[in-house]
Amino acid sequence: MNNDHESLQSQLDILRQRLSSLNEEIAKFGEPFAPLKKIMERQDTEQAIAQLEKQLGLTQPAPPTPQVMSKHKPRSKWWGCGCGVLAVIVLILALSFWVFLDGVNNSTVGVVYYAANSVAFSPDGKTIASGGSDTVIKLWDTASGKLLNTITGHSNAVNSVAFSPDGKTLASSSWDKTVKLWDTNSGNLLITLTGQANSVNSVTFSSDGKILASGSSDGILKLREAASGNLLITIPGHDKAVNSVAISSDGKTLASASADYTIKLWDANSGKLLNTITGHSNAVNSVAFSPDGKTLASASNDKSIKLWDTNSGNLRNTLTGYSYAVNSIAFSPDGKILAAGSSIDKSIKLWDTNSGNLRNTLTGYSYAVNSIAFSPDGKILAAGSNMDNSIKLWEVASGKLLNTLTK
Repeated sequence: MNNDHESLQSQLDILRQRLSSLNEEIAKFGEPFAPLKKIMERQDTEQAIAQLEKQLGLTQPAPPTPQVMSKHKPRSKWWGCGCGVLAVIVLILALSFWVFLDGVNNSTVGVVYYAANSVAFSPDGKTIASGGSDTVIKLWDTASGKLLNTITGHSNAVNSVAFSPDGKTLASSSWDKTVKLWDTNSGNLLITLTGQANSVNSVTFSSDGKILASGSSDGILKLREAASGNLLITIPGHDKAVNSVAISSDGKTLASASADYTIKLWDANSGKLLNTITGHSNAVNSVAFSPDGKTLASASNDKSIKLWDTNSGNLRNTLTGYSYAVNSIAFSPDGKILAAGSSIDKSIKLWDTNSGNLRNTLTGYSYAVNSIAFSPDGKILAAGSNMDNSIKLWEVASGKLLNTLTK
């Protein structure tokens, strides 16, 4: 029983730290302008904290408000009635907004609350890495779903994970303002990269494994030598947070997506700005190159996915049908399918990249889908969800759920 209590208390401490970080991040945007993904995660985290406090018996009724005698003349009963009606209206609006954001959460008592912020397949497809709000990285066996290793070292939520092309190194970025490189086989820490003033939201390797790119909430991009971690270029690229970074398959172009509503293309060797792509009407959450590098996909809080010509920056297609934010996108290895995970829809949509037609919708989530990744052979899609306590593996061809990886 003591062990259970300590485990729950540990989870509560982590969630409280996460909530504090979320509040700081949202405050920097300004409440009305903060990305919906952050707002929703804060709502979920607050709910999770309340559940754990209830389990631990920490919830106490508020003490009665002391009655203070006023020297002023009492207000009329109509004034009090009016305030009461106003309070009810405000309460109804607040509850409606809560339901609009993420529905009512009927969480099971005793559940370990965990948001899978990022998933990635190893180059051989045998291992899946996941990073989440519990500050740890987990390595899973793709075939069996067995947990292979739990890697600790970050002091706050893990936002992004990426394998090097040879599969020997795993990179992770975190709210703790660091990027860490790990030995994939042993799980040992190789190096910690610092220098960011805020949360590092995205990390990726170039196709030859020589460059490591990262983007953070301070709007800055960094290019490093992957082997040594030495800083090559610092790019003050955006006015607001960089939510996602990607490098084209030829290693020549770096793309960044930002809360400032723009996508920017950079020369991956010099850091020179090549193009600024506009067209989204809200924060851009995710960006991905097609395998041939000719198409760039972007996902936004404006309820859409856009496909762009990489060379010209011209818009090729807009994919709609979402209730709100699209959080994560990924191309299949053959470039024929674009997978997208959404927030309020709590689903994954598979799109035909040539026609723009919807091929399939994968459901079964209780919360927003934060991250998705195709296996190297394109047969399996891995997806992690916000506070869903699991990673789901789907068969791409049929849309069948193959396995659920749980903590």
